[in-house]
Amino acid sequence: MRIMMFIFILTGFAGLLSCGSGYDAGVRDALSGLDRMMDDREIIEQRKEKEIERLCELIDKAGGIYGKYLAMDSLFDAYRLYNIDSTMYYAYKKEDLALASRDSSLIIDACLDIIRMNAISGLYVEALDELSDVDTVGLSEKLLYQYAETSVSLYGSMSEIYASHPKGEYYDRKLEESRRMLISLCDTSDINRLYQEVSLALKSSESIAPYIGRLSSRLEKDSSLTVHDKAILSYLLSLSYEKVGNRDKALYSMIRSAEYDLSTPVREHKSLYELSAMLYERGDIERAYRYLSRSVDDLFMTKARVQMQSLERLLPVIASAYNAKKESDSNKLKHSLSAIVVVSFLLIVAILFVYKAKKRAEILKIEAQNVNMQLNESNLRLNRLNRSLVESDKIKEMYIGQYINMCSSYIDRIDKYRNNLLNIARTKAPKDVVDALKSSEFISAELSDFYYSFDKSFLHLYPDFVEKFNALIKEEYRFDIKPGKPLNTELRVFALIRLGITDSNRIAEFLRRSVSTVYNYRVRMRNAAIADRDDFERQVQNIGKNE
Repeated sequence: MRIMMFIFILTGFAGLLSCGSGYDAGVRDALSGLDRMMDDREIIEQRKEKEIERLCELIDKAGGIYGKYLAMDSLFDAYRLYNIDSTMYYAYKKEDLALASRDSSLIIDACLDIIRMNAISGLYVEALDELSDVDTVGLSEKLLYQYAETSVSLYGSMSEIYASHPKGEYYDRKLEESRRMLISLCDTSDINRLYQEVSLALKSSESIAPYIGRLSSRLEKDSSLTVHDKAILSYLLSLSYEKVGNRDKALYSMIRSAEYDLSTPVREHKSLYELSAMLYERGDIERAYRYLSRSVDDLFMTKARVQMQSLERLLPVIASAYNAKKESDSNKLKHSLSAIVVVSFLLIVAILFVYKAKKRAEILKIEAQNVNMQLNESNLRLNRLNRSLVESDKIKEMYIGQYINMCSSYIDRIDKYRNNLLNIARTKAPKDVVDALKSSEFISAELSDFYYSFDKSFLHLYPDFVEKFNALIKEEYRFDIKPGKPLNTELRVFALIRLGITDSNRIAEFLRRSVSTVYNYRVRMRNAAIADRDDFERQVQNIGKNE
């Protein structure tokens, strides 16, 4: 027992080499959600493309110049911040229709859209010239509002481009004037008013604390917000928390903003690459590099010049740190292999110990059988009980033998793996050794064999486990596992619970799944229970007892 305990302690200590993130539960869950959103990129973009196709069909169905103009305006909004080339195309198509209609309001509307797209594309001279040509006298309140929005977009881009240039102060002033103009045109419920007020407060010495409550309240209670609105509000909330020194809440809000951006989706965004900088500061290099790479991919598709300049400053720093981390991980892997060798040796010792114990158990069993043969007929009930114990001993012998075979086979495979690595080191380049060490094929195969053996042994011990488990849950949640087939991950969770392992962390380590995944499986099955959900896992632990 002491030897086995020492092995478990040593294995746990080795596992600590790769543990620890420093995030609280809320941030970890949010990052997991964002990672899933990253993985679902193709699905989300296909959904976006289908929506765009639907809007394209509406153009052909629209009647008259004004109807086609409105249809193209919807398509313009769908492409904006997603594909700038297509957005520009429809902006100019809108301008052609506006000129054909000779409607001055449509002409100005199309012109302002072109100015905003020129600003995003980096055509600042053209955008400034076109904006100065717009006569604001006599404009309707709606067009004046749009003019102010366009000015904020243009001067915001100019302010970022000239941040370290003498002209920067001039564009900062123009940006502030445009924001104040836009605020004056917004009513108190307009979300744009809150955007601009917070942006002004972030740039000034004004206290940002009062705006944090307003931003949080709007996010929680305003059901009219679009996903893009939520992305902007979360981004501003993150900057506000950062300004007051609450780095944890700033990180959480930036994660949510990035998640909203990716779900829309938009490709011209700030949240994801600013999040990568925040993660870099916390030492989460691999995730920071992955997020920054996604930002680079998106911006190359959109050709948004302002964001590209920001990425050009950040990318070399994170890329360098990422490469350094990879080298460090390689060194850790070498140490882990050394630990495996030590653990293997200790397993051999444990096997010898178990073998001796088995021999002692066999001797005791023979002695017990001899005593039982001498008992008279009046002890018949006791004899039946003893036969049951003998049968139990046989089952134990079978599993001990199987365990010995597994350990022996595992040692052989470790030795073959070592010889393979030695052969690669002798005959090939160091890069081939590193590639072999990086490969997860060996571990994956071992895990597959291990889980197969676990399923086989468990079902041999409890052959009707799946049937009894299905009887505890509603019909639509039941599992159809054919005889001779392995268990799925969800059933393995409850197989471990049946064996007395109830801690989600231990189950997650055993099954190589995240703790949140194990937790979700357990909650899902409790909710599917026919009887009391709180008593469900106790009922699972009683499967096969008293039979």
